[in-house]
Amino acid sequence: MSEAQLESGCGMDSSVKHHKASEYWKKVPATLEGVLGGYPELTKVDLRSSKNFLENLLKKFNITDCYDRALDCGAGIGRVTQGLLVQLYNKVDLVEMCQKFLDEVPKYVNSAEKIGTLYCSSLQTFTPQKALYDVIWIQWVVNYLADADLVSFLIRCKLGLKQNGFIIIKENVSSTQLVTDSKDGGMTRTAEHFKKVFKAAKLVLLVEETQKNFPKELFLVKMFALR
Repeated sequence: MSEAQLESGCGMDSSVKHHKASEYWKKVPATLEGVLGGYPELTKVDLRSSKNFLENLLKKFNITDCYDRALDCGAGIGRVTQGLLVQLYNKVDLVEMCQKFLDEVPKYVNSAEKIGTLYCSSLQTFTPQKALYDVIWIQWVVNYLADADLVSFLIRCKLGLKQNGFIIIKENVSSTQLVTDSKDGGMTRTAEHFKKVFKAAKLVLLVEETQKNFPKELFLVKMFALR
């Protein structure tokens, strides 16, 4: 897909992908092993790397007073909220398309007083409140969005950020080409494809980092900080 196609909103047909994703996740148990696809042991190294990435980002841009509210997108049972976001932010809102996962959030997240609003919604239709968030964290979920949907969602996320806020995407990346998962309809993009999407959404890529210490049989995972 060319940049011109991205900018005009002519993404891939997403109807089958959305259906497959919805049906797939309905069958997945609302557990740590379920949301991590059978790799629950990854959570410690994943969250440690994410915390280092976020803290280094805030330090790099001299952000010392923006720790009020975060949004966890594709939140599942609240794994990233519990392991990262509640440690840094006063309140965390979560958006997740499967209600059964959201139902587990109060049980999984220890800091109950920091849980904000739980939104049961797909990202295709979700719109963050304007100028509310210091960080919008989007992890292992945008592979279920077609390009046009992702561009549109990122544009809405921009409006949801406070003045010094960031959007952070952490996602699998393919080394050479788009890879589609026949089980859940997910689409793994290349890093260059992601950058075209970011440009189409008129976002600036501030920092890019590769996740270390994941099993070699898995896709490479990258973190992108956007504003």
